[in-house]
Amino acid sequence: MKLSRIEIQAFGCLSDFAEEIAPGLHIFHGPNESGKSTLQQAILALLYGFYEGDRAKSVENAARQRFIPWKHPRYTARLEYELRDGHGYRVTRDFADDDNPTTVSDIVTGRPVTDEFGRGRHGNVPFMRKQLGMTRRVFESCAFVSQGELLQITGEGRVTPQEMGDAIISLADTARRDVSAQKAIERLSDVLRNRSVDRLRGRLRSRLPGTALSLRNENSKRSTASAKRSPPTPKTSNGRKSRRVPSKSPSPATATCSA
Repeated sequence: MKLSRIEIQAFGCLSDFAEEIAPGLHIFHGPNESGKSTLQQAILALLYGFYEGDRAKSVENAARQRFIPWKHPRYTARLEYELRDGHGYRVTRDFADDDNPTTVSDIVTGRPVTDEFGRGRHGNVPFMRKQLGMTRRVFESCAFVSQGELLQITGEGRVTPQEMGDAIISLADTARRDVSAQKAIERLSDVLRNRSVDRLRGRLRSRLPGTALSLRNENSKRSTASAKRSPPTPKTSNGRKSRRVPSKSPSPATATCSA
């Protein structure tokens, strides 16, 4: 999934915010308390909402109330995204309403598709669970790195950009702090190499019988051709091989003349 645009009328300290999200790595930067973490939470809330069921829990209500806008009356936001198959969608949520009205629409035609995913109370529309196959908890574990998790890895002191990047990759790609993306890539490469060797061995095994037969036929042809070039060995009447004896030149004849 690729995020393409986010619009926030108001969410926490953010208001009248809009940004086109570039393909690949898109960095939001700013001083402390400028709304970077709030923006991250707004994206999560737009994708999954604040409520997982039809009955609101106190912890869910507290999370929603935490981001009630400081100054702006409109507690709403919109997110556009594209799936791997190329289909684009736009999700709009009104967090100010207790029922959190939620609308999902086709980004090209504008046709509402919310009902295709089922609609519950408190904006509980499980479109992400159906489109990505991930619950909120799974998404947060494998594709969502919070600032607090990052600080657990890097500490409060200064870290190098490489250390920061490794920590982000480790958290985002594996959701485990003791496994790096590079190790996962190395393991995958080993598997692919082993599979390539196995496939090569399989191809060789399948070709061995045919190759052996071709070699036997070629050897037979060469033996036949060699036999045709050699003169036959004479045999005696009893079937035994005769021995060749070099013939001697006859002695010159003596002529007798009478006078």
